[in-house]
Amino acid sequence: MHDFTLSIPIHLEVSEGRPMARSTDVAERFEKRHDNVLRDIRELEVPEKWRLLNFEESSYFNEQNKEQPGYDMTRDGFTLLVMGWTGSRAMQFKIAYLEAFNRMEAELQTRAGVLPTHRHIRLLERLAELEGFRAETLAQRLENRPFKSPRPLTQEERERMQELRMQGFSLSRIARETGRSPRSVTRVVGGR
Repeated sequence: MHDFTLSIPIHLEVSEGRPMARSTDVAERFEKRHDNVLRDIRELEVPEKWRLLNFEESSYFNEQNKEQPGYDMTRDGFTLLVMGWTGSRAMQFKIAYLEAFNRMEAELQTRAGVLPTHRHIRLLERLAELEGFRAETLAQRLENRPFKSPRPLTQEERERMQELRMQGFSLSRIARETGRSPRSVTRVVGGR
């Protein structure tokens, strides 16, 4: 029996009130090439609706300051991705991530409603101290991303989404075409 109580710093972010793991951080922590992690995510054979709910396309800037693709994953997306990764070290990181998800979800559930940006930063900094996250980096990232309350969908946007869906567009393509999140598109047109 292995002792997995090793303190492993795990980095999570909050998106739409949910903790998310970034593919770049997962690749670094599991000592895998990021392009291989992206490939593994893309090759997961899951229904499109499930994919849209658990893997959000994102991007980051590499060392050459070039924008590169990435993914933000929910706990379920993360779990599905790493399920097949084996070895003692992989198990340590799986447990550390799941414990971090649990703690962050519990903390977020104690907060009612949407928190202002400065409270998000303070909450995440406190969690970072407790979990050994990179608090300063996380706070700087959040300060550079102003909090945006989602604007309500207009009737025209809803109709446009439904029209694109009837034309056979995928949910992710509709999201790109309308400038809305895949989750918003799924709410309007469903996950068929």
